[in-house]
Amino acid sequence: MVRTAALLIQLFLIAVVTCGLLLVGGRSPAASPPVDELVRVAAVHSGQSLEVSSARSPLAESVRLLGIDAPDSRQEPWGPEATHQLEQWLKGQTIRLEFDGTLQDAYGRKAAYVWLGHELINEKLVTEGWALAQGSMAFSSGTRSTRYEQRLIAAQEKARLLQRGIWSATAPLHQTPGEFRKQEAL
Repeated sequence: MVRTAALLIQLFLIAVVTCGLLLVGGRSPAASPPVDELVRVAAVHSGQSLEVSSARSPLAESVRLLGIDAPDSRQEPWGPEATHQLEQWLKGQTIRLEFDGTLQDAYGRKAAYVWLGHELINEKLVTEGWALAQGSMAFSSGTRSTRYEQRLIAAQEKARLLQRGIWSATAPLHQTPGEFRKQEAL
């Protein structure tokens, strides 16, 4: 009887350890969440997209800032201004990319939150009135980015109340960036 109980305990422990190993060590790399990445900003293409390089990859990669929608670079006057502002803040800087569910956007760009030191640049763009918070933060892949959704919405409300940038009473943004891009595509 004692021997049977000891054998059952051993089998139970082996089963628990095996399950634990399968859960922790058996994940495929694709199933693991991406790790934050340090990169250097090589260029700014718009108020929401960058070109970055890293020690890991000799090729430059495009990055799309998650959770925001900045005016298109052709959208006067705010598009060129948003691009210029982001370039002033980031060009040549080492930044941290933080990933959240969506790895790429519809154009194959990495989708990430961008940190310069302890500052969330996505939020700073919205707070200063250079970009809109994306309400659903959904991309064409159907995944959502919600980690900083409330922060971005609060930043947008602050910019709107203070009439910063695109919320200016004298020169407000007349079309959302999405509306502008649809119109330009026609």
